[in-house]
Amino acid sequence: MDTQVYLIKPFTNMHVGSGKENSGIVDNTIQRDVLTNLPVINSTSLKGALREYADKKLKQPEDIITYVFGKGNKKQDGKEQEDKENKNSPGNYIFYSAHLLSIPARSDKFPFLNASCPQIIKDFLRQAELIGKVIDDKEKAAFTELLNIEFNEKAICFDAAIEKAVVEFYDVTAVQKTISKDSLAILKNWLGDNFVWVKDDVFKKNITEKLPVIARNILENGQSTNLWYEEIVPRETIFYTFISVPEGNRKIEFDKSVLQIGANASVGYGFSEMYIPKK
Repeated sequence: MDTQVYLIKPFTNMHVGSGKENSGIVDNTIQRDVLTNLPVINSTSLKGALREYADKKLKQPEDIITYVFGKGNKKQDGKEQEDKENKNSPGNYIFYSAHLLSIPARSDKFPFLNASCPQIIKDFLRQAELIGKVIDDKEKAAFTELLNIEFNEKAICFDAAIEKAVVEFYDVTAVQKTISKDSLAILKNWLGDNFVWVKDDVFKKNITEKLPVIARNILENGQSTNLWYEEIVPRETIFYTFISVPEGNRKIEFDKSVLQIGANASVGYGFSEMYIPKK
């Protein structure tokens, strides 16, 4: 199999629902990794969005769609109907879940900084190694150099313009450290131009466990009939994912694609760019 790594960056807020109700203030929560509790886009949600993109925007023929994504039974009244003549079949592409790489954190010096943490990068490098050679030696060296930096501060940066910037909460301040010029250029390409390196516990407690919550409402004749609260992933968040393709049989390329992921397309949620990281 030939495996390619892609980055996914929403340019509008995203809600990929978990399907679970919360007993607290949030009614609709987002999908989260079962081990780390970090935001994630499950592979089924991502595959569905890519299939819609290939069908509606790329207008790929049915045989290509079936080859890439597979074929399921048609539904009637929400239930699958067995078709003995056209049986369902698996697709030839393998779609993996999209995991968090960096996420915007509010700041006093910039509208936002892209925050990441050691656990995220360790998980990324381990997955990249297990799936196949999806990053080159220079990229691996840059991430390894980042992981080897020791720091006692809650958040550090590598750009003088960000030094002493507040990161999301007033007890977390970015302090400048040094890293090689080549590594910095690679890391900015993956994590965002103004990225900060945050301790794991601070990252989870102060950033990803306190994602924005938006109130949604239904009006009938000008009267509120239903008010609920929805957790979102903010725009400019960066996810990574992998897609594996049979050798020599790449039918559809998803580089520089614009697709809609998750719910609430009618109110502009989830519109994202999916692209191969620049070398």
